[in-house]
Amino acid sequence: METKKKDKRNKAEKANKMDIKKMTALAMFSVIALTIFTAESMIGPIVPIPGIKLGLANIVTLLVLVLYGPKEAVFVLIVRILLGSMFGGQMISFFYSLSGGILCWLVMSLISALLKKKFLVLISMCGAAAHNIGQILAAIVITHSIFTCFDAQRNDHRFLYWTGSPGVLKETAKDLKSEVFLTAKFTKRHMTREQ
Repeated sequence: METKKKDKRNKAEKANKMDIKKMTALAMFSVIALTIFTAESMIGPIVPIPGIKLGLANIVTLLVLVLYGPKEAVFVLIVRILLGSMFGGQMISFFYSLSGGILCWLVMSLISALLKKKFLVLISMCGAAAHNIGQILAAIVITHSIFTCFDAQRNDHRFLYWTGSPGVLKETAKDLKSEVFLTAKFTKRHMTREQ
């Protein structure tokens, strides 16, 4: 009887240590994502449309998604968006970031589950496209106009162009870096287990 109680107590202590370790790691990832988000907001516009950034903080979301899972990734994402919007002083960007981030997370989570966390570049490209679509939908909802996406008088679709294909290309480039990082990390982890 007493050994069962000790076993239960040991299991509870191990679970508690794992939770603390996990929470610490997620806090670290949140700080990294927030730092990247803040630094990126200080960089001037890279395209002629205001508010468009590289989205480098989404690398952290992808890493957490692959290393921990979707629940943990959405936690880091929401913490980054909420604190980033508060620190940046632009709460209107909160809605754009949240709509794009949640749609990106949803698509990356679904595709990651389907592909069993392989093909990170493809997962990230789909997430980038979803992020851009989410932000365009937020712009349509906020302005109450579908014409937010293009200049109807000149049949100009530059907004869709600048938020479409370049977004996917930049995600591909940056996530090739993260895939190399993850591959090295998993290889190192498996090599140390075998020894």
